[in-house]
Amino acid sequence: MIEHIAEDLALEAGSARTHIAIGVQLRRRGEVDGAVRIHGDLLARPALAAEEQFRVRLELARDYISAGLLDRAEEQLLQLVRDYSGQCQLAREHLLDIYEAERDWRRAIEVARAMLPRKLSWDRRGQAPSQRSQGPALRLAHYCCELAEDARLAGDPGAARGILRRELGRDEQWVR
Repeated sequence: MIEHIAEDLALEAGSARTHIAIGVQLRRRGEVDGAVRIHGDLLARPALAAEEQFRVRLELARDYISAGLLDRAEEQLLQLVRDYSGQCQLAREHLLDIYEAERDWRRAIEVARAMLPRKLSWDRRGQAPSQRSQGPALRLAHYCCELAEDARLAGDPGAARGILRRELGRDEQWVR
Protein backbone atom coordinates (compact mmCIF):
# COMPACT_ATOMS: atom_id res chain seq x y z
CA MET A 1 0.00 0.00 0.00
CA ILE A 2 2.66 2.49 1.07
CA GLU A 3 4.79 1.55 -1.91
CA HIS A 4 1.93 2.28 -4.30
CA ILE A 5 1.50 5.73 -2.82
CA ALA A 6 5.20 6.42 -3.39
CA GLU A 7 4.91 5.31 -7.01
CA ASP A 8 1.95 7.65 -7.55
CA LEU A 9 3.74 10.67 -6.10
CA ALA A 10 5.53 12.66 -8.72
CA LEU A 11 8.92 13.82 -7.57
CA GLU A 12 8.35 17.51 -7.15
CA ALA A 13 9.99 20.09 -4.96
CA GLY A 14 9.69 18.87 -1.39
CA SER A 15 8.37 15.41 -2.23
CA ALA A 16 11.81 13.85 -1.84
CA ARG A 17 11.30 13.99 1.93
CA THR A 18 8.04 12.14 1.53
CA HIS A 19 9.71 9.43 -0.54
CA ILE A 20 12.50 9.11 2.01
CA ALA A 21 9.95 8.79 4.83
CA ILE A 22 7.99 6.15 2.95
CA GLY A 23 11.17 4.17 2.37
CA VAL A 24 12.05 4.39 6.06
CA GLN A 25 8.56 3.17 7.00
CA LEU A 26 8.85 0.24 4.62
CA ARG A 27 12.22 -0.71 6.14
CA ARG A 28 10.78 -0.51 9.66
CA ARG A 29 7.95 -2.81 8.61
CA GLY A 30 10.49 -5.30 7.28
CA GLU A 31 9.78 -4.55 3.63
CA VAL A 32 13.42 -3.85 2.83
CA ASP A 33 13.06 -4.60 -0.89
CA GLY A 34 10.50 -1.82 -1.21
CA ALA A 35 12.67 0.58 0.78
CA VAL A 36 15.68 -0.19 -1.42
CA ARG A 37 13.58 0.34 -4.54
CA ILE A 38 12.21 3.69 -3.37
CA HIS A 39 15.55 5.02 -2.14
CA GLY A 40 17.37 3.67 -5.20
CA ASP A 41 14.87 5.26 -7.59
CA LEU A 42 15.09 8.51 -5.69
CA LEU A 43 18.88 8.49 -5.86
CA ALA A 44 18.77 7.95 -9.62
CA ARG A 45 16.96 11.25 -10.14
CA PRO A 46 19.26 14.12 -11.07
CA ALA A 47 17.12 16.85 -9.49
CA LEU A 48 18.05 16.05 -5.88
CA ALA A 49 19.68 18.76 -3.81
CA ALA A 50 22.99 17.83 -2.15
CA GLU A 51 21.39 17.54 1.29
CA GLU A 52 18.63 15.28 -0.02
CA GLN A 53 21.15 13.15 -1.91
CA PHE A 54 23.16 12.72 1.31
CA ARG A 55 20.04 11.64 3.20
CA VAL A 56 18.92 9.23 0.48
CA ARG A 57 22.38 7.60 0.30
CA LEU A 58 22.40 7.22 4.08
CA GLU A 59 18.92 5.66 4.08
CA LEU A 60 19.88 3.36 1.21
CA ALA A 61 22.91 2.22 3.21
CA ARG A 62 20.63 1.56 6.19
CA ASP A 63 18.32 -0.43 3.91
CA TYR A 64 21.26 -2.55 2.81
CA ILE A 65 22.36 -3.08 6.41
CA SER A 66 18.83 -4.23 7.29
CA ALA A 67 18.92 -6.64 4.36
CA GLY A 68 22.33 -7.97 5.41
CA LEU A 69 23.97 -6.62 2.26
CA LEU A 70 26.95 -5.19 4.12
CA ASP A 71 29.16 -4.85 1.04
CA ARG A 72 26.59 -2.63 -0.66
CA ALA A 73 26.04 -0.64 2.52
CA GLU A 74 29.79 -0.17 2.89
CA GLU A 75 30.01 1.08 -0.69
CA GLN A 76 27.31 3.72 -0.09
CA LEU A 77 28.84 4.80 3.22
CA LEU A 78 32.35 5.12 1.80
CA GLN A 79 30.94 7.25 -1.00
CA LEU A 80 29.26 9.49 1.59
CA VAL A 81 32.54 9.88 3.47
CA ARG A 82 34.31 10.83 0.23
CA ASP A 83 31.63 13.20 -1.07
CA TYR A 84 30.37 14.83 2.13
CA SER A 85 33.37 15.01 4.44
CA GLY A 86 31.75 17.62 6.69
CA GLN A 87 28.62 15.53 7.36
CA CYS A 88 30.02 12.03 7.45
CA GLN A 89 30.15 11.27 11.20
CA LEU A 90 26.98 9.19 11.04
CA ALA A 91 28.20 7.38 7.93
CA ARG A 92 31.45 6.55 9.74
CA GLU A 93 29.50 5.22 12.74
CA HIS A 94 27.61 2.87 10.43
CA LEU A 95 30.92 1.81 8.85
CA LEU A 96 32.23 0.97 12.32
CA ASP A 97 29.15 -1.16 12.94
CA ILE A 98 29.77 -3.03 9.69
CA TYR A 99 33.46 -3.56 10.42
CA GLU A 100 32.65 -4.75 13.93
CA ALA A 101 30.16 -7.27 12.55
CA GLU A 102 32.77 -8.48 10.07
CA ARG A 103 35.54 -8.37 12.69
CA ASP A 104 37.62 -6.28 10.29
CA TRP A 105 39.65 -4.54 12.99
CA ARG A 106 42.17 -2.86 10.69
CA ARG A 107 39.50 -1.05 8.71
CA ALA A 108 37.61 -0.23 11.92
CA ILE A 109 40.83 1.31 13.29
CA GLU A 110 41.19 3.50 10.19
CA VAL A 111 37.63 4.80 10.47
CA ALA A 112 37.80 5.31 14.25
CA ARG A 113 41.03 7.30 13.88
CA ALA A 114 39.35 9.55 11.32
CA MET A 115 36.55 10.17 13.83
CA LEU A 116 38.87 11.30 16.61
CA PRO A 117 38.93 14.98 17.39
CA ARG A 118 42.23 16.59 16.47
CA LYS A 119 43.17 16.77 20.14
CA LEU A 120 41.68 14.97 23.11
CA SER A 121 42.17 17.37 25.97
CA TRP A 122 41.99 16.26 29.58
CA ASP A 123 40.76 18.81 32.09
CA ARG A 124 42.86 20.21 34.96
CA ARG A 125 41.72 17.51 37.34
CA GLY A 126 42.77 14.74 34.96
CA GLN A 127 39.17 13.94 34.00
CA ALA A 128 38.46 12.28 30.70
CA PRO A 129 37.17 14.22 27.71
CA SER A 130 33.43 14.47 27.18
CA GLN A 131 31.59 11.28 26.31
CA ARG A 132 31.02 12.54 22.77
CA SER A 133 34.72 12.91 21.97
CA GLN A 134 35.62 9.85 24.02
CA GLY A 135 33.39 7.44 22.05
CA PRO A 136 35.62 7.02 19.00
CA ALA A 137 38.71 6.79 21.23
CA LEU A 138 37.18 3.99 23.29
CA ARG A 139 36.10 2.16 20.16
CA LEU A 140 39.59 2.58 18.71
CA ALA A 141 41.11 1.12 21.87
CA HIS A 142 38.73 -1.82 21.66
CA TYR A 143 39.64 -2.49 18.01
CA CYS A 144 43.36 -2.37 18.79
CA CYS A 145 42.87 -4.86 21.61
CA GLU A 146 40.84 -7.11 19.30
CA LEU A 147 43.58 -6.93 16.68
CA ALA A 148 46.19 -7.80 19.31
CA GLU A 149 44.03 -10.68 20.55
CA ASP A 150 43.73 -12.02 16.98
CA ALA A 151 47.53 -11.90 16.66
CA ARG A 152 47.92 -13.70 19.99
CA LEU A 153 45.46 -16.41 19.00
CA ALA A 154 47.28 -16.82 15.69
CA GLY A 155 50.40 -17.69 17.68
CA ASP A 156 52.19 -14.37 17.29
CA PRO A 157 52.51 -12.89 20.79
CA GLY A 158 55.26 -10.53 19.59
CA ALA A 159 52.90 -8.90 17.09
CA ALA A 160 50.21 -8.67 19.78
CA ARG A 161 52.62 -6.92 22.17
CA GLY A 162 53.75 -4.61 19.36
CA ILE A 163 50.18 -3.56 18.58
CA LEU A 164 49.46 -2.88 22.24
CA ARG A 165 52.71 -0.95 22.79
CA ARG A 166 52.14 1.18 19.72
CA GLU A 167 48.57 1.99 20.73
CA LEU A 168 49.37 2.40 24.42
CA GLY A 169 51.85 5.07 23.40
CA ARG A 170 48.94 7.11 22.07
CA ASP A 171 47.00 7.25 25.33
CA GLU A 172 47.45 5.27 28.56
CA GLN A 173 43.69 5.42 29.19
CA TRP A 174 43.04 3.18 26.19
CA VAL A 175 44.08 -0.12 27.70
CA ARG A 176 41.24 -2.43 28.63
